[in-house]
Amino acid sequence: NGTLNPQPGSGNQGGFLGASGPERFQPINAPGIHLGTDLLDKVQKGFVLSVNPLNGHINWVYMVDKDPRTATKIEDLFVDVNGNIHVIGEFNGAGIIFGTDLIGGHGNWDVFLFNIDQSGTYTQGNAAVWGTIGDDLGTSVDGWYDPLIGRTSVFATGHVSHIEVTYSTIF
Repeated sequence: NGTLNPQPGSGNQGGFLGASGPERFQPINAPGIHLGTDLLDKVQKGFVLSVNPLNGHINWVYMVDKDPRTATKIEDLFVDVNGNIHVIGEFNGAGIIFGTDLIGGHGNWDVFLFNIDQSGTYTQGNAAVWGTIGDDLGTSVDGWYDPLIGRTSVFATGHVSHIEVTYSTIF
């Protein structure tokens, strides 16, 4: 878990040129990015990456939970007025790790919501998980900045597969 910062000469500084199909990126100027060698079970892993708009190079990559036993998917994100990136998705595993924060799962697929700053760094204590004993889905996240209190209210949508929802937070 964490941010990968591509270094010059590492082969990781290429950008992405459009989509070559649904949810498929086509790398340019580099063979690709390396997200870790511990993905031996070939489970899917969600990630957020920042691309420099001037040169197309990758600034950073934040990978959600590099534990090879936990599958993760990212569904949506939004950037608030302070540059914080709020991310929603799902995971399938006993728990999910953000930084050193471990939050237990509640069933099969559970929903996560976390935020990272504009440099791709997770701040401890900024994540939540909810779910049921079945498969749950987080579909979108958005926010509204209230200038009176100087904070962004975050809203998430999705669905749960069971009537009893368990919620865990470390915000």
